[in-house]
Amino acid sequence: IFHIDMFVTPTGVIGESGKEIVLFGAPNEYTAEERRRLPDFSFSEYYDPVREQLSEHFEIHPLPLVPQFSKMDGNTWFYHLTWNNAVVENYTHDGEVKRVVYLPTYEQDAKRIGLDPGLRKEFDTEAIRRWRNVGFEVRRLDGQEDLAHSFGAVHCMTKVMRRSHYARNWLASSEEPTSRTDGGGSSSSRSNE
Repeated sequence: IFHIDMFVTPTGVIGESGKEIVLFGAPNEYTAEERRRLPDFSFSEYYDPVREQLSEHFEIHPLPLVPQFSKMDGNTWFYHLTWNNAVVENYTHDGEVKRVVYLPTYEQDAKRIGLDPGLRKEFDTEAIRRWRNVGFEVRRLDGQEDLAHSFGAVHCMTKVMRRSHYARNWLASSEEPTSRTDGGGSSSSRSNE
C-alpha cells in the first residue's frame, strides 16, 4: 500500500506487557459517525496480517489512519492521513527521560481543499491523545495535507539519526546556563540520543 512508516511507529516505550509499544495506523477503527463521513473503503486484508505479526513481538496501540479522496486540479486523488509518519525523539536530559513527537496534523488544510475540518479535528485530537497516553509531549506540525497528498508525511522528509557530540554541544550552548559540565548529556544519555 505504501511504506511501513506510514502506519507503524516504534515508540521506545515499554508497555504493561513488557513489550515495546508500537503505534499502529488502524484504518477500520472508527466510530459509526466517523465511518459515515469517510469513504466506504477497507484495506483490512492488508493491515490485519501485519498487525498480527507485529503483535507477537510488540504491544500494539491503534492510531487513526484515514483514507481520503479529494479533488485537486480537476482530478480525484486517493491518499491517507497518517499520524504515524512522525518524528519521534527519546532522549535523556539532566537524568530525566524526555519523549517528544513532532506530529503531522490536518485540520488546518481541510477548508482550503474543501473537506470536513470538523472530522479532521476529531482525528487530530484523538491521535494527540493516544501519543500523550504513551508518554509523549506532542508538537503539532499543522498544514501537512500536501505531504499526505504526495503519499508521505513528516518522517519522509528526515533521516533517522543519532545526535553526535557536535549536536549535543551545540544544543547545550544554545540553552540557558546549567550546572552541566559534560557538554551535552551524561554518559548514560548518549546511548539514548
